[in-house]
Amino acid sequence: MLLGHDLVWWSFVLSVIAVVLAIVGIPVAIIAPIIAPKLENWWAERSVASTQKRILALEKQLLNYETLYKELSDTEDWLFKGIEALGMLESMILMFTSLGILVLGTIYKPPQSFLWRFPVPLEYMSLLGMIITLFFMYGIFLKITTYRKRRSPEVRRILKSSIERLKRSSRPNGEKK
Repeated sequence: MLLGHDLVWWSFVLSVIAVVLAIVGIPVAIIAPIIAPKLENWWAERSVASTQKRILALEKQLLNYETLYKELSDTEDWLFKGIEALGMLESMILMFTSLGILVLGTIYKPPQSFLWRFPVPLEYMSLLGMIITLFFMYGIFLKITTYRKRRSPEVRRILKSSIERLKRSSRPNGEKK
């Protein structure tokens, strides 16, 4: 049997795909928001009832965005995307710097007089720095990303096209209204 039907098999396949994508240099955090809605739509298309539920959920989300949040202009949307990209770049630089300090701390052992002034080894300081950076950047840029996505004209266009595509696929034999 080529495709397994148990959760362990699929977990293994998905983990291998994630590792391959990470090795290639495509972070899962970038791929997941792109693939997740398409996967949810595909899953919803498997039955008419689930398609209708998915359409209602997307329409509710779109109505929520349109009534509660003022739409950004395309320029403002691109500015926020730039801020997100700069934040990701900055967090990657900080993480690699901390990782470099961690590696240097494990390779280089300073003289005893240095350790007397700074009793905490460099490895622990860099690991703590990595953890703080991760939570700090995640907290800030999660708020920025959430703010942008609720107001983005691009996200609203994608939601509308997903609703239309699901409505077309839910009609028997592709008939039109």
